[in-house]
Formats: sequence, structure tokens, C-alpha cells
Amino acid sequence: MKYLLFSHGFGVKKDSRGMFTDIASSFPDYKAMMFDYNVVNSSNDEVTVEPYSKQAELLQAQIDRIYSIDSLAEITLIGHSQGCIIPCLIDDLKINSAILLAPPKVVGSNMSRNQSESGSKDGSIRIPRKDGTTTIVTKAFIDELDKTNPPQLYRKLASQMPTTIVVADQDEILKDRDLSELSDVAKVITISGDHNFNGQYRKGLLETLYNILG
Repeated sequence: MKYLLFSHGFGVKKDSRGMFTDIASSFPDYKAMMFDYNVVNSSNDEVTVEPYSKQAELLQAQIDRIYSIDSLAEITLIGHSQGCIIPCLIDDLKINSAILLAPPKVVGSNMSRNQSESGSKDGSIRIPRKDGTTTIVTKAFIDELDKTNPPQLYRKLASQMPTTIVVADQDEILKDRDLSELSDVAKVITISGDHNFNGQYRKGLLETLYNILG
């Protein structure tokens, strides 16, 4: 059976604010697998972000779970934003292909500055989000963030499997998003969209995915 394994971005829940749900419903021939990287406290709408290393462990556990159910599974991973980085951290990633939506080229600097200004005794910072939730970022997460080189990681992933990078041309979150340097190992395409491919851009994203997935 064919599977879509979704890897969500920073501080959001497993459905990526509905984007992954829309993708899953548009591809009924694939079994959709979504899960949370973060610790979600539904009673106060707080989301605590796990360090990259922990997120990679959680992703590997999902992959293992799929193969325990279906040893012949064909897995396509769809990552969004920071969720594009996590699969690259797994050395022996046993999936068939990867699609990276609005992947960041640079991470770390702003988060570190916010940490130094937060005044928190444990080095964590609290970030209020537009959807009403609060994201708690731990020092462990920030420490790993600052050691991460996204383009290098994407190159590693693309050398292991067919990889498509989808850049949003009106991304309001990622200012530095030119990943054309990876075109020798991955298919890099640019489409109309904001960071989350909201509103009018969602249709274009789905059409792009139809072309990739067939």
C-alpha cells in the first residue's frame, strides 16, 4: 500500500493547521499518517517543542510502525517548513521519496536572540501564536537549532532518494528561501504561495502534488 507520512512544522499540531488534512483528503489512494512532534496541552493551548533529536526519534517510530503493519509499504514523506529538516536527521531513512514544502534555508539566529532577551531561568521562551496557542521553546531545542545547516541536510536526503523541494514565492515567514543550489540533486520548483499555502494558494499546491505523486 502507498502511504503519505506527514512531518509538520514548528509549534503546530499534526494536521499543520489543516493543510495536511486537505492534502490527505485529495489523495484517497494513499493512507495518510499524521502525528505530533510536540507536547500538546489541550487544557491551556500550550505546545512545547521537542528538540530535533527527539523529533527524529518520533519520526523513526512512525516509520517503524508503518512497516510493522505493512512490510511492503511505499512511503512518501511530505514535510512542511521545519518538518522538512527532521527526516534529514535520520541516517538510514527507509522511505521511498520525500516532498519538502516551504523548507527553511536558515534557522537559529532569531530564536537565539529571543532566548537571550527572555529572562527565563531555564532558558526557554514563550511565543504567542496567531491561532491562540502559545509555543514553549526549550533551551535544548534552541541549542540543537543553532547547530543545524538545512541546505546541507537537504542535500544528504536528496542523495538517498527522489526528493522534490517546493518553494513558495510569496513566503512571508522565510525571507531567504533560494534553494536552487540543490537542483543538481533534487527537483526544485517554485509555485505561488505564502508559507502555509493558504486560501487561493491551496489549489495550486494540490495541483503541484498531483503532478509529483501522479
